[in-house]
Amino acid sequence: MSIRKKLYVSIYEDIYDKICDGTYRAGEQLPGENILCKQMGVSRNTLRQALLLLQEDGMIINSQGKGNFVSEKTEHRDTGLEKKSDTMSQFCKTPHDRIEIDVNVTEANKFLQGKFGSDKVQILIVTDVVYFLGDEVTATSVVFINYDDIADRGLDLKDHDRMKAFLKDYITTHAKTIRTRIKVAHSSEKVAVKLQREEGEALLYLDELMYSDKGKCIVYARNYLRDEYYELFVNRK
Repeated sequence: MSIRKKLYVSIYEDIYDKICDGTYRAGEQLPGENILCKQMGVSRNTLRQALLLLQEDGMIINSQGKGNFVSEKTEHRDTGLEKKSDTMSQFCKTPHDRIEIDVNVTEANKFLQGKFGSDKVQILIVTDVVYFLGDEVTATSVVFINYDDIADRGLDLKDHDRMKAFLKDYITTHAKTIRTRIKVAHSSEKVAVKLQREEGEALLYLDELMYSDKGKCIVYARNYLRDEYYELFVNRK
């Protein structure tokens, strides 16, 4: 039985081949839609169907207001979510080139006390983290740490470079178990502003509780990821 190939599939394959053979290189912007339509002799609707397939397959990334860019090649990784790692760096398709943080202190409400498993938790260090790739924001995190657990470390919350180093070292050294819950969430106004997206847009959401070797929750993190920049997986046997 012969099945006639749809035109947008042929356009998809043409662009796919050009990406694979290096005509369109990783990180480069594709020609604009008007140019591609003229080059391929198709309507904008047909082209957009092909581009949507390429986005779904992770071959290109659409940057709102800028155009389509060829995805960086993702290296094979032996370790997935089944192993403890720096999730925000480990699973980003292209390494971040800038991280900005803002550190504050807040009173723990009942919800956060529940996350830490104790109503004795009163004050929390709150670190807002924003991850960049060029001018694009790829993800944002809110990290909570019980102030009493680190009060004796003499940290200057305004020294952002030291705080970034401390957070990474603290989690790597003291978090022995991490429970990660993954779901699709819709961005609130605050998260949408951070990610430079529209309010209500679907995002990957990782809710992480990190425990010490004694089973005590020491870190609670909320992570919001733009799915076009991340590839999450679990190795199973």
